[in-house]
Amino acid sequence: MRAFNAFANAAALAKWLPPYGFTCTVHELDFRTGGKFRMSFTNHTNGQSHCFGGEYLEIIPNQRLRYTNVFGDPNLPGCGRRS
Repeated sequence: MRAFNAFANAAALAKWLPPYGFTCTVHELDFRTGGKFRMSFTNHTNGQSHCFGGEYLEIIPNQRLRYTNVFGDPNLPGCGRRS
């Protein structure tokens, strides 16, 4: 339940989601079916960021969360392009 709720809260998602050695910035979070999200992970070691985002396809509280997940530009770091 806590993990599911973290997807609905930008601050919780930014704290919970990134792997060790990275920070997360949530740029957009519209947590509803059809809503979109966009965020970036920044590497502590080299300072590079990679942006990604997607669309929520199905949200059934505490049961199911389906969403797309696409890098803004798989070849370059940063958030120059939206998903």
